[in-house]
Amino acid sequence: MTVREGAGLRAKGRIAAILAAVLVCATAAVAIASTTRARVGTQQGKLGTMLAGGNGHTLYLFMRDKSSCYGACAKAWPPDYTHGTPAAITGSGVNSKLLGTTRRKSGALQATYNGHPLYFFSGDSKPGDMHGENANAFGGHWYVVGTSGKAKKPVVFNPGSY
Repeated sequence: MTVREGAGLRAKGRIAAILAAVLVCATAAVAIASTTRARVGTQQGKLGTMLAGGNGHTLYLFMRDKSSCYGACAKAWPPDYTHGTPAAITGSGVNSKLLGTTRRKSGALQATYNGHPLYFFSGDSKPGDMHGENANAFGGHWYVVGTSGKAKKPVVFNPGSY
């Protein structure tokens, strides 16, 4: 074996090790993301009653979404992962019949409500925050979700509507 061949084998070995590490991390992320059943409740906000995760953080829907938020989008708008069908928090007003799941590219399940995949917003730091409301990001608008399963869009004052 020449020196050049040995260097090539070492480089291929490093690449294989890196790819294996990435695969292990991705598999672990899916396993961690989907080991608990998502809980969906409500919070009161400036738009009224809106959906919230079990941690009290606001849940959003992406108007153009059919589970198309990946990469940088999913870092800004983390999916509400679940293991099995999400559970409605008792007495919250969440309609358990509207809860469901969608499978992401990774194989993990994401909670849905009325067919809309549910997301948190990375800019919300505490329960009740809704800093992602009406955001226009990643090719579409983001809105909080009402118990009806529809986007709760902000009311825009139109002085010409009298």
